[in-house]
Amino acid sequence: MSRFLPEPRHALDDPARTQEGPDPGPRSSTAATPEGSSGAAGRVLVELATRRLAHLQRVTAAFGKAFYEADVHDVVVAEMVSATGAAAGSIALLDDELGEIRVVRATGYEPEVLERFQRFPVDAEVPIAVAIREGAPVLVGAIAGTPGRFPQAAEAARVSGRAALAALPLTVGDRTVGAIGLSFRDPQSFDDDHVAFLLALARQCSAALERTRLLSAEAEARSRLELLAQVSGSLAGTLSVDEILGHLARGCVPRFADACLGFLLEDGAVRPALAYDHDPDRETTIRALVERLPVDLDAELGTGAAMRTGRSSRLVITPEVLARANAPAEAIEAVRSLQLNAGIFVPLTARGRTLGAVSFLTFAGRSLTTADIAIAEELVRRAAVAIDNARLLQEQERAAASLRFQTALLDAQAEAGLDGLLVVSPDGEMLSFNQRFADMWGLDEATLASRSDDVALDRAAELVEDPEAFLADVRATYRDPGRPRRDEVRLRDGRVLDRYGAPLRATDGTYLGYSWSFRDVTNQKRVEAELRAAGERHAALARTLQRSLLPPSLPDVRGVELAAAYHPGREGLDVGGDFYDVFALDEETWVLVIGDVCGKGEQAASVTAMARHTIRAAAAHTRSPAEVLRQLNDVVLRSFEADDELGDGDPLTSRFCTVGLATMRLRAGHATVRVACGGHSPPYLLTAGGTVRPVGTPGTIIGAFAEIDVHEEGLVLDAGDRLVLMTDGILEARDPSGAQLGDAGVQDLLRTVPGPSASSVTSRLAEAAITRQGGLARDDIAVLVARVTA
Repeated sequence: MSRFLPEPRHALDDPARTQEGPDPGPRSSTAATPEGSSGAAGRVLVELATRRLAHLQRVTAAFGKAFYEADVHDVVVAEMVSATGAAAGSIALLDDELGEIRVVRATGYEPEVLERFQRFPVDAEVPIAVAIREGAPVLVGAIAGTPGRFPQAAEAARVSGRAALAALPLTVGDRTVGAIGLSFRDPQSFDDDHVAFLLALARQCSAALERTRLLSAEAEARSRLELLAQVSGSLAGTLSVDEILGHLARGCVPRFADACLGFLLEDGAVRPALAYDHDPDRETTIRALVERLPVDLDAELGTGAAMRTGRSSRLVITPEVLARANAPAEAIEAVRSLQLNAGIFVPLTARGRTLGAVSFLTFAGRSLTTADIAIAEELVRRAAVAIDNARLLQEQERAAASLRFQTALLDAQAEAGLDGLLVVSPDGEMLSFNQRFADMWGLDEATLASRSDDVALDRAAELVEDPEAFLADVRATYRDPGRPRRDEVRLRDGRVLDRYGAPLRATDGTYLGYSWSFRDVTNQKRVEAELRAAGERHAALARTLQRSLLPPSLPDVRGVELAAAYHPGREGLDVGGDFYDVFALDEETWVLVIGDVCGKGEQAASVTAMARHTIRAAAAHTRSPAEVLRQLNDVVLRSFEADDELGDGDPLTSRFCTVGLATMRLRAGHATVRVACGGHSPPYLLTAGGTVRPVGTPGTIIGAFAEIDVHEEGLVLDAGDRLVLMTDGILEARDPSGAQLGDAGVQDLLRTVPGPSASSVTSRLAEAAITRQGGLARDDIAVLVARVTA
């Protein structure tokens, strides 16, 4: 009968060595036994060896029928307990990544013991952990009555009434992958044959585990290839991003994981795009949780970390992990209630861009290993490429649809527009033209079909007034496209075409061709000519009427130099409301008037004429400028009240006017002056020494109120002094920025008048106001100046 060879081991509290505890039974050596007992002892050894061999054969047969690791676990626990006579047994496997040992199958242990030792770190001081760390059996033949090395295991044995323990390493090659734990009711001797038997059983277990692991790995490899093929096939031809994620999830759940979540990065925000679980009730719970709790891109773990870093990760959910998690209490409680066990989080990355992330989850009873990360990444990589391709195709389709729309829009605009359009390539091909262009130049179907710009030019040259100049000009333009151009083309039939041309250039400046636009402006030119003629007639009439409202010339006044200037606003196309007048009351007294009637046209001319005649009539009865203005106000009001009663009244703003009036009584070498203003800007005194000041106050506008407030102010003009009256066309002249000349500007101009004459003042003011407005007065300008000469 063969013997079982002993292996290196730890033997603690062995009764055979400490002489404590009950007799362990037959030993492997009979040298010290009496002669008469040797036969009986031999028979016992033979029977024991026979039973052990039978156990080994039964275990071997059981392992031969085990094709899955779970089956091996069942055989180990059942057969080891039966073969060794143990009261309880377990098999524990090492998780190198987590650095912990997990009991995967057990029998005969009390629930509290199982719960306490379900998981424990590899560095724990328990027999199974020591056996795994050191790759040698740990044998405790008698727990009771000795201090022992393993107080926790001893306490558990005491609670369950166990007397001995054994931990046998499961070794594959030079790796220890786990251990078998046995617990005995009675003390054990663990002699060499016993230990050899236990280790032989352990070796069979190790071999069976490795065999099923290899079979599982092979089957897993085939399954993963099938999974990749299935998912890839489902992704082929799928154009919707959400559908791609759905195909991925349905292919992986429950085959690879229990649940699959998908998230997309869109404009910097995370959008939950998928929540799929083979358990519909749990899927509803997960979906609600995902919608309530957004992904945190700053998170150190999970989906947010995968999107932020672009790296995959695996997370096993343990109480310690949950305790350290920086997550909302609601999320942690949901993880606990769902019994989430593990997750793999993979970024959706394609062509260097992170599109989102996919999370694979498992729940109680199922886990994910580090090896699963590779298959998860490959699955997600294929989905990411499909998503990116789908997005690119969608973008291309949108771009194509937009291009079709833009092309149709341009074609419709080209045909609906007033212009004839032509685009010519650098090689002289007519790339594009509309029907209006063809009709405008009378091009027949053959010419258009040729697409030759030279043929079209020859046809067009037959229609223009100067064919040689026309052709030379166009061909020079093609040789040197230069900048855009605009001119007119005159045809022999009297038509005039407005022609626009511009080179077509790419963003890098490459010349792509030339674009022409033609518009028939024959009628427009005719209307413009008629309008110009009508405008000239109207302007001439307005100038004639305006002259009738102004003195044909200024009177000669002894001792006074008079000068006046008038410039109509807006090209003088309408009768203006500005006026001036100078007339005598007697040989020594003269009246100077300047005024501005609101508005233009017929109504303004009517008020202007009425104002001039009323002022002359009123001044014949009173020498007071203020009283003259009051009488003028009464006449204007009565006149328009009568018009209102007849229904002939014009808008109210056409009735107002402002008037500045001065009486001048001449004496030898000076003049006594009285000034009054009805809503008009006061005149200025420009002394012979060059000082300037306004004279009088503006007063109340004429024609608006029954009672007006006007005041007189007197002054004396010495020789060389000048009295300057003007309308607001001077004061309100604006520069390009919109700033008015104003009182300060007028005074500055008066101080810099180049000469002493009255005409130098009028010229200076009028020219400055017109120049300030870009050469065209926006309002009428009137200036009247009187200078005392002697």
